[in-house]
Amino acid sequence: MKRHTCRTTERAHRDSANAYKLAALAASAVIVVLLNRTSNAQPVDIGVGSAFQRQTFQAWGTSLAWFGNALGKWTDSAAHADVMDLLFDGPNHLGLNYARYNIGGGQNLLLVGNFRPGAAVPGWAPLAPGSVTDTSTWNWDWNADPGQRKSLQAAIDRGVTKVDAVSYSAPYWMTDSHDTAGAVGGGDNLQTSLYDEFAHYQTEVLKHFRQQRGIQFATFAPMNEPHASWWQAGGGQEGMHVSQGFNQRLLIETVGQALAAKGLDIGVSGGDEFSASISSSAFQQYNATTVSYIKQLNTHVYGGAESNPTSAMQALRDRAASMGVPLYQSEYGNNSSSALVGGMDLAYRITTDLNVMGVNGWTFWQAVEPLTLSGAGWGLLWADYNVDGSKFVVRKQYHVMRQFTSYIRAGATILRTNDDETVAAYNAGSDMTALVFTNDQTTADTNVYRLLDKMPAYSRVIRTDSSGDYVSLGPADVAGSQVTVDAPGSSVTTAVVHHRPNLVQNAGFNGDAGEWQITGNAVFNQAVDNTRDGSGGVILQSNGGGRAGAVWQPGIGSPLIDLTGKAYEFSADLLFQNNNLQFDADARIALEFYGADGQTLVHASPSDFAEALRPISQDSRFRVFRTDVVQAPVGARFVRPVVQFDDVAFGATGLIYLDNAYLQETRYVPRARAWNVDADGDWHDADNWQNDALVENNRAAYFGPQASRNRTITVSSNVDVTGITFDSEFGYRIAGDATLAVGNGGEPAKLDVRSGSHAILAPVAVNGPVVVQVVGDAKLSVDTSWQLNGRRMEKTGSGKLTLARGFSMDGGELSLQASLRPSLIIGADAELDGTLALSLPAGEKAVWGRLYTLAEFAAPEQSFDDVSLPTLEKPWLAWEVRRAGASQLVAEVVNRVDFNRDGEVDAADKDQLSNSYGMDAKADANGDGITDGMDFLLWQQALGEVERSNTLLLLVDPSTGDARIENRSFRTITFDAYTIGSDSSSLRSAWRSLEDQGRPGWIEALPSSGRLSELNPTGSLSLVAGAAVSLPGLFNAASGLPDLHFQFRDVELGAVNGRVAYANFGSWASDANAVPEPTGLTFDILLAAPFVRRAKQRGSIDGNARVKSTSSVDRRPFVLKARA
Repeated sequence: MKRHTCRTTERAHRDSANAYKLAALAASAVIVVLLNRTSNAQPVDIGVGSAFQRQTFQAWGTSLAWFGNALGKWTDSAAHADVMDLLFDGPNHLGLNYARYNIGGGQNLLLVGNFRPGAAVPGWAPLAPGSVTDTSTWNWDWNADPGQRKSLQAAIDRGVTKVDAVSYSAPYWMTDSHDTAGAVGGGDNLQTSLYDEFAHYQTEVLKHFRQQRGIQFATFAPMNEPHASWWQAGGGQEGMHVSQGFNQRLLIETVGQALAAKGLDIGVSGGDEFSASISSSAFQQYNATTVSYIKQLNTHVYGGAESNPTSAMQALRDRAASMGVPLYQSEYGNNSSSALVGGMDLAYRITTDLNVMGVNGWTFWQAVEPLTLSGAGWGLLWADYNVDGSKFVVRKQYHVMRQFTSYIRAGATILRTNDDETVAAYNAGSDMTALVFTNDQTTADTNVYRLLDKMPAYSRVIRTDSSGDYVSLGPADVAGSQVTVDAPGSSVTTAVVHHRPNLVQNAGFNGDAGEWQITGNAVFNQAVDNTRDGSGGVILQSNGGGRAGAVWQPGIGSPLIDLTGKAYEFSADLLFQNNNLQFDADARIALEFYGADGQTLVHASPSDFAEALRPISQDSRFRVFRTDVVQAPVGARFVRPVVQFDDVAFGATGLIYLDNAYLQETRYVPRARAWNVDADGDWHDADNWQNDALVENNRAAYFGPQASRNRTITVSSNVDVTGITFDSEFGYRIAGDATLAVGNGGEPAKLDVRSGSHAILAPVAVNGPVVVQVVGDAKLSVDTSWQLNGRRMEKTGSGKLTLARGFSMDGGELSLQASLRPSLIIGADAELDGTLALSLPAGEKAVWGRLYTLAEFAAPEQSFDDVSLPTLEKPWLAWEVRRAGASQLVAEVVNRVDFNRDGEVDAADKDQLSNSYGMDAKADANGDGITDGMDFLLWQQALGEVERSNTLLLLVDPSTGDARIENRSFRTITFDAYTIGSDSSSLRSAWRSLEDQGRPGWIEALPSSGRLSELNPTGSLSLVAGAAVSLPGLFNAASGLPDLHFQFRDVELGAVNGRVAYANFGSWASDANAVPEPTGLTFDILLAAPFVRRAKQRGSIDGNARVKSTSSVDRRPFVLKARA
């Protein structure tokens, strides 16, 4: 952090370069050779495979000194929040996720007037003690530095996940000169005999932040540009020379020992020299002991190409790799008085540092500079430090940096390319490639990118140049696998290429935009277009007082597909007509989530996942606005993208134009302690983890996508966690003999499995309620002792949770959401001495014909003490809980007055009732043991009802043995495989299969009397609602038992259970679009043995389930009955 006067001198030194490059980059002649070239004649190859992968990027950051100190003292909290939003708030601002906090030495009060604005960062022991070496005499002020602390907390609140601490100087009373600006005449200002006291001061402050303020620093840098000679007494900012070699080694080792002794879980970072050359020289003088304390290599990159040659940058890259630690560019800023030249200089520096030096983190020196020093040209923003709530200026450099930070996010992989003007990065979580192209020439240039292993699905181009800041230009020019990017002179252009399909239909609002809906003051308009194809867009008419309007797209999802836990991001091009500053409305871009009916909101408020739309620039240009990454709440079946506005001020005249709407599934990264090595390891080895900035978040663990193969994490001693997240295509195994204690007795702990297949083998103790979320097709196996101890465990998401071994409920409750697919698998030794509770997702109604799979058992005799089911709305409906084969437990809503099982309550059912009236219980609808007037009354009330299933029905005629698969659902069902089983071997292997019927692609699979299966490896069969397909001769009519179970593979949902019913329907022709009427009831499903000791429904119902088993032909299944 060299003083401005010195940096100005340095810039003058660089002016020996040619005139053109001076205007464009203000860099050295070496840089000119590196970047000055003509348009690419050959395509730039972009691959995401291992051969193209460079480093994993971790962080964009800034130093909080000195602006954090100055602005944090503003009493105008709204103004301070605005600046913090611009820097750290993610989706629609710079989105920095890393901050460097300066532990101030505290300047001598007699000299503090020498310091430049903001630089007098308060010390934590501001008064000289009675004895420097007697730490008990030190005068601590644990409320010190309120301004910078406020800014640090604001940054963390907005998404900063990593914070490092840095010292620029020891306290003044510890130095030789009693001046934190440096020694008299330069040189070392802290005697080596006081290194222990220096380490004590710094580590006590770090301990205070951890223990009292809940902030966890990742690393501590004890030096800042220590080799520099300009740290001299009387200077304008803190600085401390530390001689290379012995002194630097001793200081690092002393601090490292103090950190370890206090158990702070903080590593040393260093050495933060002025340039790559000086850093490389310093690191070469470290010995093995010094290196053992360093957990992050830092360097500044001032001085142009002469001070940062390729050889030095690559030496730093190789040294960090050999040490197994990240490499951070920890400080850079530029002082160009020309905004465009400064922006191009900044773009060059970022491009070079990412591509050549291979940095994992990149830090801008303090982002906000004093407006009083604006002529020096530093900073991304300018604000008057001394004016409370000062207006601020957003500079060109801000928008240039945003070209990189918006789409090269933490976790992205920097890719090798054959173009030195392009930074290419791939984000696996969102399956997106970002291409940032810096054209430093004065003339236009074009790059053609050839994507080698990923095809473009949709794209967006964003540019900053002399004519505009971060302007969205619509989709890129895409032809097959090639993406062409045109760039005017002196510009930075970002092409965002998505490889997954856009989830919204008609992203460009073509034609009448029928897929979209509008309400209020909003219109479709063909004249609005940022797609460059004349397709049109939307105008939100926010130009009149009191107006409100919205545009949204419904129907993205399916009633049967559980979106719980899936992560989404919505973006759109928006133009604010605010060049006259007359835009004044509350505008938002949002995601909303709805239940199975597409109308019931599954979260508290439509604004829960909304981002306020606030234009930064005062021109009328399209720009990209995005929501944050949002997890779908429990029970979500539909996601709805929305752009809306309201609360327009009277006198406002600005409109909002909308085009190019994109919705994508992406990766959600939790705030947690992250496993940061691609290796097996011990849970308790701190080097294996990257801490979050908040101590409380580090009680949760995150195992992310960095694994390149399956990994085992060993729990060697007991661990307390509030949550664990798995998100990797390769499996993690948590193993060991020590106990994994989950929860703290308060808020529910959460085990969140977002992708892949993972296992917990270490014993689990549950200390409170716990939620196990398994998203999509992910899997979690718990193959260990897991005791609920009477507590509640909720299973959410459509993925599979296998409680393979050692699970016991001890009177607890296991809750899960209704689903067709089995998502809970119970091991053979489980002690199910508790309640299984089924809940319905929002918008789902348990109507006649709905089937839900509750659990899959490893042992046929297993059962829960209780099964709790939702209350049914109509008295003639009942829950039927039964086995589907030997392993699966299902619950079906049956209609007890549909006596002939034809899917409709009609006159035929009345005939059955009349035949049984007063005679027997074959038409006993209310379960009182006799057919009587109460049953007739229920028939009257239910007359006209039609079955509304959610799955296929296998209808069997036990008199003939014929069968058919019927679709009595509300949707078209397409399947490509099915299996019908019988525990009593009541099937006929000589049945007339789909293959026998000549249906294309269907193949029988080893038919037997216990199992009949067919699959279609090349196609499928679709049954529209009401359609059926025959399977003649399937059932052994002579001696078979009605114990069939039916499963099929729904191409939309995967393997699901089907329903089974028995009725006489006679012979009929095979017709996939005709459903003959069943003629009457012969017998129902036989329940071979009770398997639920006690079952109950929630609500005002009979709590005791009854198993009815008689010798008559009407043997009813296990039925749960609701009261009227």
